[in-house]
Formats: sequence, structure tokens, C-alpha cells
Amino acid sequence: METEKQNLRLTQIHINEANPRKIEPERFDKLIGSVLVFSKMLELREVVVNETHVILGGNMRYRALTAISQMSDEEITERLQALRGFQKKTEYERQQIIDYWLKWKQDPTVATTIAAGLTEDEQKEFI
Repeated sequence: METEKQNLRLTQIHINEANPRKIEPERFDKLIGSVLVFSKMLELREVVVNETHVILGGNMRYRALTAISQMSDEEITERLQALRGFQKKTEYERQQIIDYWLKWKQDPTVATTIAAGLTEDEQKEFI
């Protein structure tokens, strides 16, 4: 097996319809908030994809990013301002977070690990 770390555009990645994990709307909403406030987490927990960019791990983070990419700048700012974790930040940190997302929306990407050379059975096991 070979792995490669790469930032991919959201449009280059494909949801894995065979992923058994489901998420309740309330928990998904909480995940979006968590990703918005703690975007550094995305570098620590990459989305794992196969050679054809089908997600093996990280479907929910990918879906959260897709939802964020579809928000207006105002929606992102309002959403952040309502989050307790964001409110605890300094004014400088809050502005950095807002600036990060407004810039990210111009070219929405996600950190990935491309896992090449896994058999179908190994991919299913990973999922």
C-alpha cells in the first residue's frame, strides 16, 4: 500500500455510498459548527480516499465541508458568532477564523490521504 497526502478540491472527491455511518441532523449541525470553529482539525484528521478519490474515511467531515461551501459569507459569519467556542476566542482569533473560511470558499479544498493499492476487501475493512 502506498499513501500520499494531497489537498483536493471538494469537487474531486466522491461520497462513498457504501459507508454504513449515518448522522442525525442535530449531530451534523454540531459537526459543522465544530469544523467552522476548529478548522485546524482538518489538517490533523484528513479525509482518506482511494485512487479514484472515493472516500474511505471522513464522509461526515466531507459533507460538513460541502455544506459550508454552500453557505453565503453572511451565513458563515452569523453561524460562527452564535457558537460558544467562537465567542471564547479573542477578537483577533475570531477575525482569523472568519477570514480563513471566506478565503477557503473561493477554492474549497480538503486535506486528504490517498490510500493506493488497497484491495476491495481492505477498503471495505477500512470503511
